[in-house]
Amino acid sequence: GFSPPEQYGVKRTDARSDQFSLAATIYTLLTGQIPTDSIERMVKKVELKSVRSLNPAIPEHIDMALNRALALDQDDRFPDIKNFNAALHGQLAPATVLEQTLPQTRPSGEVVAKTVLEETLPHTRPRRRRFGSLIGLGALGLIVIGGGVALALNVGFPGPLLPTTPTSTEPIAIVLQPSATPTSTPTTPPSTATPTPTIGPTLTPTPTFTPTLTSIPFGGGGRIAFVSDRVDGILQIWTMNADGSDSRQLTFGPGDKAQPKWSPDGTRLLYVTGGGTDDFGNDLGLDIMIINADGTGLDWVIHSPGDDTDPAWSPDGTRIAFTSTRISNLRQVFILETACLDSPGGCVDEEPRNISCTVDFCAVEFSPAWAPEGMTPPAWLSADKTLAVAVSINNAPAQIYLRSPDGGMPTDFDRNDRIVTVDHLDWSPDGSTIAFTWYYKRGINEIYIAPLEDRGWQYTKLTETNGNKEPVFSPDGQWIVFTSTRDQNPEIYLMTNSGTGETRLTNHPGRDMQPDWQPLGNP
Repeated sequence: GFSPPEQYGVKRTDARSDQFSLAATIYTLLTGQIPTDSIERMVKKVELKSVRSLNPAIPEHIDMALNRALALDQDDRFPDIKNFNAALHGQLAPATVLEQTLPQTRPSGEVVAKTVLEETLPHTRPRRRRFGSLIGLGALGLIVIGGGVALALNVGFPGPLLPTTPTSTEPIAIVLQPSATPTSTPTTPPSTATPTPTIGPTLTPTPTFTPTLTSIPFGGGGRIAFVSDRVDGILQIWTMNADGSDSRQLTFGPGDKAQPKWSPDGTRLLYVTGGGTDDFGNDLGLDIMIINADGTGLDWVIHSPGDDTDPAWSPDGTRIAFTSTRISNLRQVFILETACLDSPGGCVDEEPRNISCTVDFCAVEFSPAWAPEGMTPPAWLSADKTLAVAVSINNAPAQIYLRSPDGGMPTDFDRNDRIVTVDHLDWSPDGSTIAFTWYYKRGINEIYIAPLEDRGWQYTKLTETNGNKEPVFSPDGQWIVFTSTRDQNPEIYLMTNSGTGETRLTNHPGRDMQPDWQPLGNP
């Protein structure tokens, strides 16, 4: 595994814990196998296989460096990352690498700079503390991009693991080739129509991870934001690369955070957190904040009584849709114009518009999802219906409706009332498909997609293990990132847009969930 024993509560963690996780990552890259779990090594006395036993082409100095960095006892590892890096490059004598003490060196600079936010938000509710598992791959930039994993060069791999001339100015990306044969569960359509769903481009090869340099980011976007309580049992906003590496904590301070949502240009995030109380001591419930991608610029967006959740940016960035219980404690969708974001604190006094309740129509609505900009709607849908919402009428199970962000009557998606009890809607970047979580039986939830063209007549089940939810398309529409509880603990998974190649991106004792994929180069 990637976690040292101390991250399970054996001892306090420190920089040497991150060293262990980094060494485990390099071990996996060089051998294609994950190191033996540290707890099994400690309790069951299972031996760690050396990298040379799995790949004899690995130089001996790399083998020794990784063995020491993966030591169960923190004191048996390298005292700092600089010595570990030197050992990987063969700059330390073998006898020195095998010693239990090395002179402490001072790093020349910070590997990853964290902006600690001075948040004053109270806890929204007490939580049982969990032992977190912080894989500190921030140091990966020092070794991988700086050339340390160039140690993989010329050591007999069947294909190029990395290019022969890595530079610090070009990012190392993970390229997966999408594939697929979807598992469909259509019901028999009427004899007058035989629609066939089109789920994005045709997919062919089975996805395989192949580290390489590329000018096109994997998934067509940047980092994946998600929620985790791996540190101190408090749910915070984190980001990671699309392959699950380089996890970084973005928010700090008290109070759980939830539902991160990237802005269309990928520079800012909305998220939900406890609003505390107003000047009169009234509980403000859950509210919405904004933060820059680098951890600066923290500010309130929605700060008022009632629970405000499910934030969603419009594709042009001018509006934010969200769910609020501010009226009669019923979930309804509101729209906020984002011009107020130009001034610090400028949005808290703005009055958002309720689009769920009009003279002609009033229902419980939640989970808004915007259609992509420039989408050509099918013949049955008017062009102004650019917001998908989950709607519950008279306490009936929620169904998918399409509505205008300006209000008015919504249009039902599934006129046969088969797709019911839905949540977590997401629109594909080409506008052809809606992904959603379907709670189709008590205690059972899976991820489905349905093409817009045939109005939900056919739908495709993408997952089979139960406990799968919160699907989000990659910016290029080829992939879906989602939350799964198939391992009991919520973790982030990745799959193609047809449900193949499911890959776990996180693996921690804490909860990892509610992913959102950073867009790049949009307005």
